[in-house]
Amino acid sequence: MVKTSLKNAPEEVLQMARQFIHEENFLDAENLLTRLVVHLRKNCLTEDKAEEPLLDSTLETLSDLYLRLSKPRNAEPILRELITLRERYNGPNDPILGKTVVEYT
Repeated sequence: MVKTSLKNAPEEVLQMARQFIHEENFLDAENLLTRLVVHLRKNCLTEDKAEEPLLDSTLETLSDLYLRLSKPRNAEPILRELITLRERYNGPNDPILGKTVVEYT
């Protein structure tokens, strides 16, 4: 079911993961988010650049989850990827990029 949803409704998978976080079901949230990141990375590299904003949101949600769980080592590579993505598409002066950099440091 999740595999089908990843292909057909990745936005709904992200919302489900956010709901899990709200319910403090962190393990299921992490599982969904990591699977969604893999799926979106593949799509963004090979076929669908339109999913890049969703990848951005998913990376941000996953990094926030790791920081909330006091797992900065898990959050670090996600934040690095998020910074790179935001620099590439929004430029170095983007205010959202600044927020991401502050979270990273």
